[in-house]
Amino acid sequence: MDLEARALHRRLPALVPDGTRAVLVVVVETRGSAPRDAGASLLVFDDGRFEGTIGGGHVEEAAIADARAVFDAGVVKRELHYKLGPQMAQCCGGEMTLAFELLDAASAARLARVEPADEPTLLLFGAGHVAAATARVAAVLPWRIIVVDARAEWCNERRFARPVECVCTPPLVLLASWGVLGPDAAASDLVSTLVGALVARPDPTATHAVIMTHDHALDREIAAVLLASTVPFAYVGLIGSKTKAAVARQRLRDRGFPEDVVARLDSPIGLRVDGRSLGGKLPGEIAVSAVADLMRRRGRP
Repeated sequence: MDLEARALHRRLPALVPDGTRAVLVVVVETRGSAPRDAGASLLVFDDGRFEGTIGGGHVEEAAIADARAVFDAGVVKRELHYKLGPQMAQCCGGEMTLAFELLDAASAARLARVEPADEPTLLLFGAGHVAAATARVAAVLPWRIIVVDARAEWCNERRFARPVECVCTPPLVLLASWGVLGPDAAASDLVSTLVGALVARPDPTATHAVIMTHDHALDREIAAVLLASTVPFAYVGLIGSKTKAAVARQRLRDRGFPEDVVARLDSPIGLRVDGRSLGGKLPGEIAVSAVADLMRRRGRP
């Protein structure tokens, strides 16, 4: 099951609550040239909406039509075979076997219990204009997106629509609640009272943390905490100019961070082409460049 399908399966309880019906279409097997591999998933609702994809084109149109037939027939499970040839107005020549399962809230909750594996997480510290643009760009990828900012007027669902998780709390408090403490930090009473209310901790080894708060001193402290984590984060990036980046690295050295750890701080963020940063200063330009670089680093979406 690929990352996009895993993300869809984990969202099933929210997508199929009580009183809702949907058909889950899953690629069981492929032969020859096919648009998606086994595990790819599509969720079709009885009102015509759908989430996910098994590859698009005529085969997906046929699958959606067959899913609607499942609603009409009331069949709980069935498998259908498709040839991607002239009858589909396609020249791929491959074949796909799809499984159809009629879901209600209970079966959706059961199917949602998938292993997290190395679910990629984008952790944005700061909820400003660049963060909002970055979340919009990354939302089309099968990544978990968490935005952290103590300012409620910035960090809220009006500015960050689902599936973004907005955590309106001081970034250092969130990290402490996850057990990620800086070299000089200690868990406070405030942290212990908030632990139960904060978002579930992602796997640091699959988490790309990008720091872009409104406060340079806070940015540097977040970077220090992340880089001091006993379980290294997959990526730690800091937005800003070359001067800001140089100051941040020197402050880390002044605090005793070894050079190999300092080198893990990526700043300025963004994709570099021939040694030059891609994009400009607009929030959207920075966002596209930053997400493209994260995709490059992962080697896959």
